[in-house]
Amino acid sequence: EKNDNQQWIEIDLVNFGIVHAIQINYHDYKSNIFGKVQGLYHRYLIESSINGKNWSILIDRKNNYKDVPNDYIELDTPQVVRYIRYRNLYVPTPKLSISDLR
Repeated sequence: EKNDNQQWIEIDLVNFGIVHAIQINYHDYKSNIFGKVQGLYHRYLIESSINGKNWSILIDRKNNYKDVPNDYIELDTPQVVRYIRYRNLYVPTPKLSISDLR
């Protein structure tokens, strides 16, 4: 229902896994944005944890000014994680809506 920096998604992988890359696919829920529009951008952080309490930044897009509705990021070094957390900073739509985080 919102688009602010208080929105987040946390995923418990149940077991430890090795993360090589992450892709975020946004959904245009009630956006009324059609076609390629100049000036759109997405800002977010992806964090990882092995215990769900102490978090490290995996991907830092807090200074991003690109429209990345299907952002795919390969990590320089694969990371062993159990928890992954997406933290929204800004999306160009009225409401944050993510269709896939993989």
